[in-house]
Amino acid sequence: MPKTLLLVEDSFTIQNVVQTTFVPADFQVVVAHNAREGLAKLQAQIPDVVLADATMPDMDGFQLCQHIRETAGCEHLPVLLLTSSFAVYDEVHAQRVGVTGSMAKPFEPHVLLAMVQRFMTGSSAPDSLTTDKAFAETDDGTAVAPAESDLMHQVLGRCVLQAVQEALHTHLKTMLETLTPHILEEVRQILNIKVPELLEILLQREIEKLKREVAEEAKAGPPTEAAEEAAEP
Repeated sequence: MPKTLLLVEDSFTIQNVVQTTFVPADFQVVVAHNAREGLAKLQAQIPDVVLADATMPDMDGFQLCQHIRETAGCEHLPVLLLTSSFAVYDEVHAQRVGVTGSMAKPFEPHVLLAMVQRFMTGSSAPDSLTTDKAFAETDDGTAVAPAESDLMHQVLGRCVLQAVQEALHTHLKTMLETLTPHILEEVRQILNIKVPELLEILLQREIEKLKREVAEEAKAGPPTEAAEEAAEP
């Protein structure tokens, strides 16, 4: 019988990645586009595991987890958060609200699948466990170094985010100085949430594109001698 995974995520890219990863692994993926919709679907049917975006407007993943823990029958339900690679993850707050584990985006789909399966089989304690952003984990829990391209994406993403945020804050300071401090602070908070989300979506798309290109090149095989001679000037 398929296990049920409740995915609370507003990114269609992440939704597609999770569905294409978990459905072949005998999971039924129920999608909610925000935390309140997720709570409504949780009350209608308790899933086997919840996977939620940590940074959502109105109610974030931490608040969602706290509500889940207060729901009868969900006290020990695995709740995993997809966190931003460009923001500091508050581990203390995560433990306080009962987060089971977390994984930074962009992620390797097979690593996320292994993590979810590990929690569902009870091979890991229900205490908060964060998968280090600099290392992935194999099925037996052994930490392994990530691919060089993954590290490059993480470092590049942080640099791009910092540059974009600095430029936006400078623009706000010089061009929007007529706004009241209260409105200006709200604009800053919105930008701090939405810019990382946009960068994560773009990075995830680029990673999937690169994987497809590598797979196509491997399928095509090495160039023939005739092709190499034709390519020479």
